[in-house]
Amino acid sequence: VTMASMTDDDVLNAIFDPEMPNGAKTDVDNVSAEEPDEIEQELLDKETAAAQLAEEGKLDEALAMFNQLIEASPLRASLYNNRAQLFQMLSKPEQAMADLNQAIQHCTLSRKVASQAYAQRAVLYRVQGDDEAARKDFEQAAANGNAWAKRMAVKLNPYAALCNQMLAQAMKELREPEQSAQPKE
Repeated sequence: VTMASMTDDDVLNAIFDPEMPNGAKTDVDNVSAEEPDEIEQELLDKETAAAQLAEEGKLDEALAMFNQLIEASPLRASLYNNRAQLFQMLSKPEQAMADLNQAIQHCTLSRKVASQAYAQRAVLYRVQGDDEAARKDFEQAAANGNAWAKRMAVKLNPYAALCNQMLAQAMKELREPEQSAQPKE
C-alpha cells in the first residue's frame, strides 16, 4: 500500500497530469498476489494511518510515524515512497529525492511502488531542470505500468519532439497547399 485511499491516487493524478480524467487509472498492479499475514497487515494499517495524518495536514505527526515505521522495516519501499511524498509537501526536495532513491533500491516486489517512485523522482528531476534524468525515470515508471509516465517520457524524448514538429509542418502544408506552393517574393 502506498496511498491511504483511491482518492489519493486521483489527487496525485490530477496534480501530475491535469489532462488525465479524474478517476483514470494506471495499468499497474494494485494488490499483491498473497493475503498479508497478521504482522504485514499491522504494518499496512500503520502506513495507511501515517498517510491519513498527512492528508489531514498533520505533517509533523505523519513524519514521526513514517520515521518509526522505516526504523522498524527499513527495506519496505512503500514507506520511503510515502515519506518522499510527505517531504515534497514539506518543501524538502533533497530529502524526497533521497527517499525515492531508497524506494527504488528496495522495490523488488511491487511494480506499483516502483512505478510511483520512478514517476515521483522524474518529477523532481524536471523541477531541477534535468530533463534527461527525468525522461529515463519516466521510462522506468512506464515500464512498470504507469500510463501517465509513458506519455511524459514521449513528451521529453527529443526524437519524438522532432518527429512531431515535422508532422505538424507536413500537416500544415497539406491543409494549405496553395500557400506553400507559391514562390515567396
